[in-house]
Amino acid sequence: MDNSQISMPAAVPLTAAAVLMILLNFLKLRETYEAIDWPVIVLLGGMIPVGIAQRLGSNPDGFLMAVAVGASCAFLTPIGHQCNTLVLGPGGYRFSDYWRVGLPLEVLITAVAVPLVMWIWM
Repeated sequence: MDNSQISMPAAVPLTAAAVLMILLNFLKLRETYEAIDWPVIVLLGGMIPVGIAQRLGSNPDGFLMAVAVGASCAFLTPIGHQCNTLVLGPGGYRFSDYWRVGLPLEVLITAVAVPLVMWIWM
């Protein structure tokens, strides 16, 4: 096969061009960051489970619920959620305190949420 037959998704050369423009100082990193339409990025990220579900022939609600549960389970670090950060200093907690309490809580939530999501939405 000659080189004229090679194809790739459009996202690959477009991303490479954007990175090259930043590296060559055609665009400032701050300008690039400010130009991103973040609600669209969040929407695209939220649609990934819907695409994975459709491809598997499954109900997308279960996949979306799994993402929602996973996104709300931020107990392992003080920077996982704003509330964790707020109590770090006034509570006299250390970074390692979040692991000791957060890890068992994460395991418990996973052990309960996964079967429930599968039972209710799948």
